[in-house]
Amino acid sequence: MKKNSQILLLSLFTEGLKQPLSLTVPQLRNLVPDLSDSGFRSLLHVLEKKQMISSERAQGKKRFYLTNDGKNALVGLFPALDPSWQSWDGSWVCLVFLQAPKSDLQFRYLRSLLLEHRAVAISRGVYLYPRQLPAVVLESLQRLYIGAVLCFDVADWKFGTERPIVVEKYTLESLIDIYSGVSKEARQLLGDENGSSRLTVQQKSRIPSLFDRLLSALTIDVGFSGYYFPGSPRGSEVLKIIQRLFTL
Repeated sequence: MKKNSQILLLSLFTEGLKQPLSLTVPQLRNLVPDLSDSGFRSLLHVLEKKQMISSERAQGKKRFYLTNDGKNALVGLFPALDPSWQSWDGSWVCLVFLQAPKSDLQFRYLRSLLLEHRAVAISRGVYLYPRQLPAVVLESLQRLYIGAVLCFDVADWKFGTERPIVVEKYTLESLIDIYSGVSKEARQLLGDENGSSRLTVQQKSRIPSLFDRLLSALTIDVGFSGYYFPGSPRGSEVLKIIQRLFTL
């Protein structure tokens, strides 16, 4: 999914609300200023045809909202949007490479698969993955690596701590800095510091940059930063703050 599509879908994403957020065509158009008008219309058409978004007309205005398919696609792209991470208990899956099979003599395929799904190597041939392994990884283990890999759950660290490794490997400090910066700028635009009740044209032009920076953070966010840094802003919380700008 291309970046402009991700931004439009993200702008409509809501967490836990029964009624979806809907935005007008001009509000969505402002988020992708680099697109031509024809390109923007084509993008809306494609997303609606793929049933990622849907539209309705109310009070003479056409409004778009995110469908369930669109929401599921976003959560698939950005795991941090999954609210279940808020109740994560800190458990990990540990994989230990034993004897490489003939079909993958250096474990190259398995290494690339694990890294693609954001597992981290804590030493040579030892990987950690939060919560539970993705279905595609489990399927590959069962199909190609019987007897070649040891896999077990870790919920309690008896000696030492995984925290320094996790914070470094998942760049959690940088991630929180991005969220904090975006949140601060959005709050300033909301008038928390400048006392403004309406956004100027120049202020509205800063909204696409906020979404762009939020998107860059969500791309690297697995979802558990709040576990290691309680009280730090989550991606979905920052998104809610930015979305409030649509009311000004």
